[in-house]
Amino acid sequence: MMRYAECRSEKSAVEIFDYFVVERKAFVHGRPVDISSFFDFMIDGYIKSIEGLISIKTDYLKNILNGVRLSNKMAPLISILEDSGPIRLEQVQQLVDYLAIPFIYAKDGSTSFPTTENSPQGSSDVAFLVSFYKMFEFLMKPRYGFENICPFVSMCPGNRDHCYYDPWNEVGCFAEIIMKKIGLFGKQVIIN
Repeated sequence: MMRYAECRSEKSAVEIFDYFVVERKAFVHGRPVDISSFFDFMIDGYIKSIEGLISIKTDYLKNILNGVRLSNKMAPLISILEDSGPIRLEQVQQLVDYLAIPFIYAKDGSTSFPTTENSPQGSSDVAFLVSFYKMFEFLMKPRYGFENICPFVSMCPGNRDHCYYDPWNEVGCFAEIIMKKIGLFGKQVIIN
């Protein structure tokens, strides 16, 4: 497609994208599949993968991903390219409003997750993904001087026995849930 685009510099990005989506095929298990179906297949696989990781149905994330399915004729990033002028701040803001996952974490430890009709108190799927990310950073990129402090200590309603020494052994808190999901709960963890 890059060679195709390079040889057809008179075509706009939207025309090249339309050609790719309409005329080209992807191969799934040796079978040719149109690009829209392939893209939907990838989105479905991604949703299934996330649901397998967090062990709950996606809510907010599924809405976002369904909003960019090519079968729905939605390609928000490409739509910006249709405008012949320079990219404007309003266009970027529209993309963020349409595609972003609003998660707010305040210094006082309070959090705010996006709400949906099914999750008026805050989307659990986004909460789990944020938590997995915080745990990943805690384990893979320990901060000097904070190596043994629970990554959720500022979000937790109260101190517990293991928050500042070995959070992988804590019970009755969010760290326990995440540690169990990744298979670390109760195991010895050595952070260098």
